[in-house]
Amino acid sequence: MRAHLAGRDDALVEVRPLLDRAPRFSDLLDAGPNEAAFTALRRSELIGRPLGSPAFVENVGRRLGRIVAPAKRGRKAEGARRCRRPQLKNR
Repeated sequence: MRAHLAGRDDALVEVRPLLDRAPRFSDLLDAGPNEAAFTALRRSELIGRPLGSPAFVENVGRRLGRIVAPAKRGRKAEGARRCRRPQLKNR
């Protein structure tokens, strides 16, 4: 935090990326929290899904080799549910 407030890199921090987004770091600290952003972040954290644009979520899934986007909710359509169940023999 000291490096960002001073506006100078130190041994651990490169300040330019953050200062490009918020030229006055102290203003960023003084600003109140963005409740909508924190709510979305907390929700994603609780359900274990990444938070970001659809392209970002797709990229995360591709890198992990799994689907990380939520699937459609509810029962599958009738055609998709048809599967053969083994028939039990009458005794």
